[in-house]
Amino acid sequence: MQHEFPYKTGIVFSDSSLVQKPIEYHPAFYGCFDWHSSVHGHWMLVRLLKMYPNLPNAALIKEKLAQNLSADNIRKELLLFTNKENKGFERIYGWSWLLQLQNELLTGTIPLPGSFRATSRPWQDISAAPGEIS
Repeated sequence: MQHEFPYKTGIVFSDSSLVQKPIEYHPAFYGCFDWHSSVHGHWMLVRLLKMYPNLPNAALIKEKLAQNLSADNIRKELLLFTNKENKGFERIYGWSWLLQLQNELLTGTIPLPGSFRATSRPWQDISAAPGEIS
């Protein structure tokens, strides 16, 4: 979940400011070949922790989730969606996994720090009215 390359971007580069390593514009979701697969992988890990809280690697999974899903990383992720050329980035498929991840973080009894729940709230902004970020 933290393996940066190879990576396939779906970003529209309107100028050179976005041309950088994937971890710079996707600090939370950079560890797969593409963004939606990384989001999907994070959802799977959270789901597994909810279903099997005593997994042998549960502590390591929580540590990696804490590193990737920090409030600062989520804020940086959201910056991409404020760029007019990328307001629809990974829409609909990637957003569906993002909302599934948010649902897992916000529902049920999950053995993760409460900060994960708070971190996921800004993701609602990207699913605002079409083409808008609230």
